[in-house]
Amino acid sequence: MALTGFAVNPVVTSLAVRFAGDALALTSALTTSAYNTGIAAGSALAGHALGSSLGVTKTSSHLAQ
Repeated sequence: MALTGFAVNPVVTSLAVRFAGDALALTSALTTSAYNTGIAAGSALAGHALGSSLGVTKTSSHLAQ
């Protein structure tokens, strides 16, 4: 999944810049900030899930036994 994210980011940014017209810098900034917003939202969602009753139920040392 991480490899896909790293591969998709430049492709989407270049496609957006291709169709941006005169606002190249704004388009590049918005696509990058959209990816960063997605990363922050995913991290926040995972943090809330881990802090709730859905969180980790067993530690890795427990699983190794």
